[in-house]
Amino acid sequence: MNAPIMLVDDEIDILKSLKRTLRLQHYEVIYTDDPRQALGLIQEHKPHVLITDFRMPNMNGQELIQEVKKHDPSIECIVLSGQADYDDMKSLINANNTFKFLSKPWNNEELYTTIEAALTNHHKNELKTQILRNNNAPLVEVNTIGNVIDCNYAYTELVLNEVNKGNFFQLFNFESDKCLDDFTDRRIATLKSSGVLCQVELKLKTESSYLLIIKPLSSEQDKYPNFYQSKLGFLEHINRTDNSVMICLKIRDLLVKNIISNTPIYSDTFKKIIDHALLSEATHFSMLEISFDQAIFWLDSVQSEIEVHKFLDELINSIKQFFIRKNIQIKFSVSYTMIEPEQPLSEAIDSLVIYTQFVCESRTDFYMRYSQSLLSEKLNEHKVSEALFNAVDNDEFYLRFQPKLNLNEHSINSCEVLIRWKNTQFGANSPDYFIPLAEKDGQIVKIGTWVLEQACIALCEWQKEELEIQKVAVNVSPYQLSDPCFVQTMYSIIERYSLKPEQFELEITENFVLENLEQAKTKLLQLKEIGFSIAIDDFGTGYSSLGYISKLPVDVIKIDKSLIENIDSSKSARDLVQNVIRLVHDLELKVVAEGIETVEQLEILEQLKCDEVQGYLIGKPVLLEEFTHYVY
Repeated sequence: MNAPIMLVDDEIDILKSLKRTLRLQHYEVIYTDDPRQALGLIQEHKPHVLITDFRMPNMNGQELIQEVKKHDPSIECIVLSGQADYDDMKSLINANNTFKFLSKPWNNEELYTTIEAALTNHHKNELKTQILRNNNAPLVEVNTIGNVIDCNYAYTELVLNEVNKGNFFQLFNFESDKCLDDFTDRRIATLKSSGVLCQVELKLKTESSYLLIIKPLSSEQDKYPNFYQSKLGFLEHINRTDNSVMICLKIRDLLVKNIISNTPIYSDTFKKIIDHALLSEATHFSMLEISFDQAIFWLDSVQSEIEVHKFLDELINSIKQFFIRKNIQIKFSVSYTMIEPEQPLSEAIDSLVIYTQFVCESRTDFYMRYSQSLLSEKLNEHKVSEALFNAVDNDEFYLRFQPKLNLNEHSINSCEVLIRWKNTQFGANSPDYFIPLAEKDGQIVKIGTWVLEQACIALCEWQKEELEIQKVAVNVSPYQLSDPCFVQTMYSIIERYSLKPEQFELEITENFVLENLEQAKTKLLQLKEIGFSIAIDDFGTGYSSLGYISKLPVDVIKIDKSLIENIDSSKSARDLVQNVIRLVHDLELKVVAEGIETVEQLEILEQLKCDEVQGYLIGKPVLLEEFTHYVY
């Protein structure tokens, strides 16, 4: 769960209004009208953002912020006031304690934007602290004009004999423009007094500072003539032929293994490895270090892919031996490409590095040959995933409602909610495509919360119109169930709309339940006790065993359309469905069949005592305003 936002204001009406405004955006809020009480609440709940009035009795906003910062310097403070004078503002600004000032009455959009910026800044500052503590390379944090704010021991050692240590730009001469805003790539700089050549790279940028990593360069290139840390130097010296091959090798999870084994190898990893590698002298290669755990290898000329694989076998065996001596077991992700004539090599490197990242995520142990079509597919998935992060905020999702026919009452009094997504860049996307991406990259929890909230809004609309909609079915992702806050979130949403859990049916896929039986049982029991109805969706696509279902707190079994589609033409298919319905009823559960497209299928299911059906014959998924035509 995200850290809450702390509100402090002695005016109760303003405090309530602020609380209501922020909770509409799903922020967790703690609040008080007493600034002295706020100090205890902050220590207990550890919020990342404090929003405080300035003029308050007993303790004003400036005094509160000063006390808060003593205990938690990382908290971002926003002053919301209509009465603070110039001297008050100047004192807070000079103390560097306040993230931003907002005036009363506030603008909601400006308030939300400021809070998100403050949360982002807090996260970056935490990350900055973590990097400073855990990195062995020289690191320095500077402000926009180069004044040093913080640094680690390695940086102190680097500039020990230099003068003007307080300003970064007075220590270094840059080969190109030194504007920090332009630090998108590595820059070369020279320590003024010692003449040491250094590589400077922007590690992290916050609202007011830049975290830079400094890497001294030496003449060790002479010792390793085939080793390069600069892409430009690498490309200038390689020998391109008609049979050249480029390889990208990444050592998986090396940082974690280094920390666990307490034998850190954070820099020059591949240089050290090459020094130990017993590679065949017949194979001439060059190497570009991408990072401490990843490198590009260039083979001038090979006669076949077998030769590439032989080189990799020998290289990987040498690397393994290097780490075995340090009691570290490692695995690799490897991809390679045969260089095409006239192919831009800089782009080839970038593409191969990205491709290897996808190979790493798949955890494959094969040497993967580069595929442009697969890379394009993965990059498109990445772009779609990025778009999904903002899809809820950009109001790109909408719902369709598919009616369910109750075969006992011959009426439509329930439906299933189905999400749809239309993006300006990617157009309309099938849930079969974007839901797995949202699950993989974590957006599904936010999306699932949005779906439930919209379903609540729909139910409220139908209640106003006095429509007899008894239950709405909502699909729940396994990743939502894995969220520790899921049950409480579900209950809080429906409570906010004055609805009851009994009005909702949560559909869980059969495969998830089978693969996570104990976890699913615990979570489903919690939902069941609150009052939610639980349905096992897609029954018939997995193991299709009713044995485990009898052990779970479920109410409904949804038979997948794959079992239904042939019941009007195949006796065996009909007998199978009949047996399923009979066994489900023996467990005192309800049966819903989906994918009904013909009258014959409907008649057979009614004969077999199926409880509910849905499908295009009953009604296609429609927009909210169209759904009322189905209800009778």
